[in-house]
Amino acid sequence: MQNRILSVIAATVTSVSIAAENYDSYVWLRQTDKADSSSFFNNDNGRWQKKDADGQFQLESQGPHAGEKYYVPFKVSDTKIILTTPNVTGSAESPLDYVFAGDELVIAYRFQIVSKRSSSTADDANVRIDNLVLLGDAGLYSANDNPATVSGKCTVKGTMSKPSTWFNAAKGGGIMILKSKLCGGSDTYFKVKGRTDDNRGNVELKYLGDASEFYGTILLDTKYERFTAATSGGLNLAGTLSIKNGAVFDVPTGSIATIGNLVSHNGIVSIGADNVNSLYGKLLIKDKINLNKEKLSIYYPRVFKTEAENVELVGLAADSSSSMAINDFDISGFSVEPKRLAVCTNAWMPNISFSVSKIEDGSCVLSASHRKYVYNDAAGKDEDESIFLPGGVTSWSDDSEISSENDYYIGVGGIGCYSPEGSYIFEGASLTLCDTGKLFFKDETDFTVQDFRWVASLNDVVQLQAWNSSSIIRGNITIPKVLDKTFRIQMWNGGDPKNGKEYNHCFTIASELYGDGILGLTSYSTAADARAFYNITGKNNNFAGCIHLFHDAFGGDNKDKFEADPDKYCVTLYVSDSSNLGGPMQSFDKASLLLANHSLLKTKGSLTFDEPTRGWSINGVGRVHVYADETLVVANKQITYSGEFRKEGEGLLKLGGTARFTDAAHETPLEGTNVLSVAAGSVMPTDVTAFDGLEVHFAAGAKLVLDLSATGDLAKYGMCNVKWDNPVVVDGGAALPVHLKLPENFDKDAKYSFGVITVNPVAAAGIDADEIAVKVPTGMKASISKVENADENGNVVSVTYVCSLSRAAFVVVVR
Repeated sequence: MQNRILSVIAATVTSVSIAAENYDSYVWLRQTDKADSSSFFNNDNGRWQKKDADGQFQLESQGPHAGEKYYVPFKVSDTKIILTTPNVTGSAESPLDYVFAGDELVIAYRFQIVSKRSSSTADDANVRIDNLVLLGDAGLYSANDNPATVSGKCTVKGTMSKPSTWFNAAKGGGIMILKSKLCGGSDTYFKVKGRTDDNRGNVELKYLGDASEFYGTILLDTKYERFTAATSGGLNLAGTLSIKNGAVFDVPTGSIATIGNLVSHNGIVSIGADNVNSLYGKLLIKDKINLNKEKLSIYYPRVFKTEAENVELVGLAADSSSSMAINDFDISGFSVEPKRLAVCTNAWMPNISFSVSKIEDGSCVLSASHRKYVYNDAAGKDEDESIFLPGGVTSWSDDSEISSENDYYIGVGGIGCYSPEGSYIFEGASLTLCDTGKLFFKDETDFTVQDFRWVASLNDVVQLQAWNSSSIIRGNITIPKVLDKTFRIQMWNGGDPKNGKEYNHCFTIASELYGDGILGLTSYSTAADARAFYNITGKNNNFAGCIHLFHDAFGGDNKDKFEADPDKYCVTLYVSDSSNLGGPMQSFDKASLLLANHSLLKTKGSLTFDEPTRGWSINGVGRVHVYADETLVVANKQITYSGEFRKEGEGLLKLGGTARFTDAAHETPLEGTNVLSVAAGSVMPTDVTAFDGLEVHFAAGAKLVLDLSATGDLAKYGMCNVKWDNPVVVDGGAALPVHLKLPENFDKDAKYSFGVITVNPVAAAGIDADEIAVKVPTGMKASISKVENADENGNVVSVTYVCSLSRAAFVVVVR
């Protein structure tokens, strides 16, 4: 057995939960150790003292012993007490107990235990205190990650405002072990606590004791705190466990944790699982469960097998005043077999489901289960055979018809999986399309799957194809994020419109979208007519992923064909609601909508896209079409330009936010990649920075609209563009056509003066006032003047072309 040194810290505070006078009859710690040898357990150098009959402290002649109670006050002469263990010999693997001999030890602040080992293989030292009392603001304390232990009995007297603690001050966190029997009334609080500075780390308290007489609350408040129920035979906590803000309650493999009440506010319960030995953890709640209207996250590191399995996770006693529902929980951390489905299941596992059931004694049990896995085995099958037709030749691994008891996967080696023509409802519990599996739609198929999972292939292959098809997908679709890969749908031969339609075939996604992956809508490079038309109609507020529009890679002759007639190969997407493109994302994504390679977004009806986390990105040529008498508003988000953003259609496009570019800071425009092209209709800035840095091209008949009801910088500067020297290009060298959006209370007798366009001095040298043509209301006229804007040093930094409106008979100019 190796020599060990244990140390204890008692720091200074100014407040006290329980008056020190309550402990006048106790032996008090007088001073702390400063030497390498300790006298905490004896009285060398007069460490202990006791009040005499006159209330005066007198030095004790001996160390802690039976028949006396001991008190460590809030304030002592130093912050360190060193406990020296006896010099003994023996095996380094032998445990070392050090026993506090007094009848009771009351701690009024922090009692630090550090295991200083003489061997890296030495066991952790244990200090046994048969009657330890922790007052409010007092607690056990660790300053390193060597997990010394405390055993005996520990009575907690902390309150909600001043809980007793086990505090770990080690940089980067550490492990603490408590074996004591924990006791305390219903109004007592015991908190696991770590550092709060930049050196904080994960703090874990392993509890191996009996808490059946602790009726108070154990608190874990942050994601850095973990309480592990490591008691042999299972934890029994009479009181309440409160876990918040990502804190973890850990039930190890093979252990059952029984607690009186569970309170969670974004807490996590980790339940151990050992598949090899069939040992699984479980949590039992005797009375109340309060989740604060949020889901309780269960981390469950188990490998589920191919066949169906069912495991109990959480139990609620029959006489509980609470209830459980499957929507109160979510689960993570598991993996599945077989390996052949790894690409799918490591990214997304749809098969895990919760159920709540009552058993004979009246208690409720939350169970996690999964259905049987069935995967496609269609190698060598005729492409005209459908893997979905229940009466046809089966292509499933279990050679059975589709059943609602099973989950189905298409993901083995690029198999073409054909859906039947007409209306078809997939009867399986779920269908997952992943890996190199492929689903092919032809002709007119109305296909419904209530739980359809699309997992992007690591090989980035096309996973869903639609040729010469106006098929529809209905139900729910989940697209998880996989290594920044894209789930790709490829359609072609959608051209040759008939009966006045804009397209002959269009693939419609009527399902609601979920997940945070990337949905890529593409066309086909080698088809004679590769035009692809898509329609998204679902209300996708729960979709936190991206939608990318692009054509497949072109090379050689195909590249020349595309450049000669890009419309013949581009992708068009129709939307009729802002939610079609998704809901809020975890953080701003500059390419939540990607328009690339002449792809085209067509809006049906007047729409506003203002979700601040969803950016639009232009790559090459990206287009948007607004129909006549309709308005598309792209506000409160930033468009990133890496090419030409082309506005088509006779309607109005309103742009807000700040233009972004492809440099590291997204601030510097690059020639040829900063183009806003108004091919038809009109554009209007809603923020003064929306056009800054752009080269804005106006085709014949296109126009710039300014809102006369605008205020602030927008009213003063108009279309501000000081980052680019050639901000406006009008076809044929015509004047910039400016149209006015008049306020509802427009008064021709009022005085109006507003900025039309603001440019830098270089650009202003090439723009005359008569090159701006403002269309004014009947009976009024406009005059354009130039106003120089100077900085604090008098240097001209920009020039604003100001329009003043007046009645035709006289001039009213307002600055």
